[in-house]
Amino acid sequence: DEIAEVLASHYLNADAAVPDADDAGDVRRRARETLVRAGERTDALGAAGEAHRYLAQAAGLADNPLQRAELLDRAAWHALYTGDLAAAEQGLTEAAEAGKIGVDGEMPDVRSLRIPLKYLANLLTAGKEEPVALALERMLAMRAYMRAKTIDGVIDEGIAKRVGLTSLAIEDMYQ
Repeated sequence: DEIAEVLASHYLNADAAVPDADDAGDVRRRARETLVRAGERTDALGAAGEAHRYLAQAAGLADNPLQRAELLDRAAWHALYTGDLAAAEQGLTEAAEAGKIGVDGEMPDVRSLRIPLKYLANLLTAGKEEPVALALERMLAMRAYMRAKTIDGVIDEGIAKRVGLTSLAIEDMYQ
């Protein structure tokens, strides 16, 4: 696994050099598998940005939409750790569209995400998952609401209501 990055690079170069070779499918599969190993290795080393890059590349070589969604879901969390919110949102959106994660309206369902809900509950709320889930849902609602407002120019009261807030409360949270 220490040379996964190098192997992946060689497989990618081989695929680019002769994309219609008889063994192109096998080369792409090996490239994808070594990119995943490279992502896992760099993640273990604490290099979330590199892990995101490798897993996103692997997603581009996926055999089917569900496999792509799984890899994009994994890559999205690494993007989130590095602050690349656009890549995180894209990965989560594609994962939701492929059915990999659940959705609640326009927002991902926090109970189906890779968030260690039970761990956070044990750490923050004496094991009670509901307050943690509600806080995460409200943070996602704030993001969706502010995105709709600033990007689309739409104030969507329904987003706030879905998590028991008002538009004013979301605006206050955002500040």
